[in-house]
Amino acid sequence: MRDQEIDKVSALNLGGDDFITKPFRPKELVARVRVVLRRYGAARGAQIVQKGNLMIDISKRMVQVKNKDIHLTPKEFSVLEHLYKNRHRVVSDRVIFEAVWGPGSKSLLATVYTHMERLRRKLGSYGPIVKTVSGVGYRFDERMEERRQK
Repeated sequence: MRDQEIDKVSALNLGGDDFITKPFRPKELVARVRVVLRRYGAARGAQIVQKGNLMIDISKRMVQVKNKDIHLTPKEFSVLEHLYKNRHRVVSDRVIFEAVWGPGSKSLLATVYTHMERLRRKLGSYGPIVKTVSGVGYRFDERMEERRQK
């Protein structure tokens, strides 16, 4: 039987999130699982990006402009997500291509340019948030909203 204090302490020290002994009650097990899931969700950080009237919900893969849903294809959303997650640097077209389409993809690199154009068009007045850095690549322009307000 593993219900001694030393067993519990050892399990937690080895990286366990919790310890439950047999016999256990199903309601207690469900409650403990919920606690771990809440903790996991909080540790992942905010999954919602808000820039003025632009809202990107990473976890739900949803984009809204002025509270209106914007339909992005899975690839378009993945491009936007990749740019946002790398927002503190410029990302080359090749890096975007490999991250979104995969290194073994049979698609052409030019598909990145097509997706950037469609993404900007669908974002409307927020299209410039996807900034081209000439000769280098693309970046998520966090300062765009500040410039819009001036």
